[in-house]
Amino acid sequence: DLVNLESLNLMHNQLDSLPPQIRDMHALLELHIDYNQFYYLPQEIGDLQSLQWISASHNQIYDLPYEMGYMTELLFMYLDHNHIGDIPWTFQYLTNLREIDISSNDIYHIPDYFFTLPDLELFNYDGKPELICDESSTYLNWAYRGLYAFNLPSFTDCPNVQHLDLRGNNLEYL
Repeated sequence: DLVNLESLNLMHNQLDSLPPQIRDMHALLELHIDYNQFYYLPQEIGDLQSLQWISASHNQIYDLPYEMGYMTELLFMYLDHNHIGDIPWTFQYLTNLREIDISSNDIYHIPDYFFTLPDLELFNYDGKPELICDESSTYLNWAYRGLYAFNLPSFTDCPNVQHLDLRGNNLEYL
């Protein structure tokens, strides 16, 4: 019964699961489970309403429980170097999130709502999100897409573009 525990560091072990009792750790602010053998995180993790920091990098995680989106006090989320394929739709509720690292995963689509999280300062993603436009496009939001380079296209397929948003990338040249 570690109900008053505020920080739990389980890094560099051989763990492959967290017990369901994790949900009873209501005072937990930080959870570090990097460098283990996790394939998934339990849905009970969503009960950690006070959690501000979760670090689960360098595991084997394929799926994230949608319940994680209900951890509304979450500020920092590090999930890099896993096998995550999708971001749960509930992540749109993580309005206090400041930093997220989902690099080195299998994510090919970043939901648009993700780029409107009001406090997001660092978004580390090294995938190639689809940059799509057509003749009906007037506003292209390619902000926080993890781009290092952007070649200004001819925009032949999208001649009506009036606004192009490339903020928050790692652009070194155009």
